[in-house]
Amino acid sequence: MRTRIALTILALAALARTAELPSDWSYGQALEVADPRSVAMGGATSVIGSPFGFLANPALGVVGFDRVAGPALPDDKLRSAVGLACRLGLVSEQRTRTVYDNFNNAVGELAIADNFNADALPGPIAVCLPGKVVQLGVGLAPRYDYNYVFRQEFRDGFYQLTGRNDLQLSGQVMRTTVALAYDLFDVVGLGASMVYDFGERALRQRDSTTGDTWLTLASGRPSGLGWSAGLLLHPGRSFRMGVGFEPATRYTLWTGEESSSDPLRVKLGAAYFAAGRIPAELAGQVSYVDWHGVDSTLLAVLSIRAGVEHRLLNNVALRYGFGLLPSPRDATVQSGLASVGLGFDTGFAHFDLGASLQRRVFGSAFLSPTPEIDMRIYQTSGEVVLAISKAF
Repeated sequence: MRTRIALTILALAALARTAELPSDWSYGQALEVADPRSVAMGGATSVIGSPFGFLANPALGVVGFDRVAGPALPDDKLRSAVGLACRLGLVSEQRTRTVYDNFNNAVGELAIADNFNADALPGPIAVCLPGKVVQLGVGLAPRYDYNYVFRQEFRDGFYQLTGRNDLQLSGQVMRTTVALAYDLFDVVGLGASMVYDFGERALRQRDSTTGDTWLTLASGRPSGLGWSAGLLLHPGRSFRMGVGFEPATRYTLWTGEESSSDPLRVKLGAAYFAAGRIPAELAGQVSYVDWHGVDSTLLAVLSIRAGVEHRLLNNVALRYGFGLLPSPRDATVQSGLASVGLGFDTGFAHFDLGASLQRRVFGSAFLSPTPEIDMRIYQTSGEVVLAISKAF
């Protein structure tokens, strides 16, 4: 018991200094996908048109609703539009330890922690106002979700509870965006936006060996001003290519500590509309994110996302996608992503529902005397986004 208490105290001391948490949650979950249509199509945000599109690529303001199939825009004109969405995030995590027999042979895995948490975030909210020369977009969207719960129970040889350790990270960062887009010769869309991030976060701990009172280990109110730029090539109705660029935004993560919390991001995507009895749109995107500027121990990663949208009868759209997302902590740890969703038009408004699921397995010795090679974390995370939008 004394050994476990000492190790826990040492680990928590390091935790308070570096704000490290299991997996990648120390810097929160980056919410790069702007709307449920993008969620359902694997997250190819740089080329998918919707009232929320300019939040991911400001140049998408030149298309508003998708000009190829937007049921609200049959005359292929830009109109004022408004969109409102809500996101539900889910995380399930099981931690296991390898069990050895008397001959040092691995005979299985023992679960030492099993956690699940869910949280809801409002947004994004978007308003698109087309003008004679430039298109204006104003929106508010969740940027980072910090909500994470870790709980571990300690039991003796008779399976009696001897102690409990709880960690809770809470908070979020919201992003306000004002974007302008200009369509050059109705072929090249140019866009730029100013963004302001703001929010709060707190890390709390409760250890039964020291009592049942929650102790705040760290807290902060992240905020910062930044910008982004985008390019959209759309020659005709069948092909579209987009590029999004977001430089690093610096703001305070924890009180008294300054860091570049939003890393450099570059996104390159393309979409192709295939006509036929069941029209379909295929979209794909490659994203480069340089986390090294945020933390020298993190890596630059390259992720791949792709999706398909089938346009069925009665203005119903069926969507699905996939992705491969490396961890900035370890390039060998890959998250597989699968997504699905629906879209339909009621005449009064357009509704979209998108859901995605990620799965990964990795090692960690967080708050445990067990070597990292003997620890396994099975983590499943997902999100469900529902949106309603209307053009005027």
